[in-house]
Amino acid sequence: MTTATVAMVEVDGAVRVLLSGDLDATSRRSVLEVVEFAVVLSETIALDLSLVAFLDAGGIRALLLAMSFAEERGAVVRIQACSPRLQRVLDTMGLDHETLRPRSS
Repeated sequence: MTTATVAMVEVDGAVRVLLSGDLDATSRRSVLEVVEFAVVLSETIALDLSLVAFLDAGGIRALLLAMSFAEERGAVVRIQACSPRLQRVLDTMGLDHETLRPRSS
């Protein structure tokens, strides 16, 4: 397992948060901290998961908590990129690839 890394860049008034490595319960604090900061910079946040190698239930919970935090403060948060491997995980869990909300049948 590799530790999750988080980077952030502001482009045209929006903030892109790039997550890489393994996203699990141990990376929750890092994800929350960067999203908390991103909300200060912009009301539009894109989470780029294209470099995430591993995602488990703890990682999904971290993403959901971060997205909920941002949305409660008026920000729009979307998943910008997701690897095919992560798409399969989200499909298995019945979650939308862009919003992480449950998909309707």
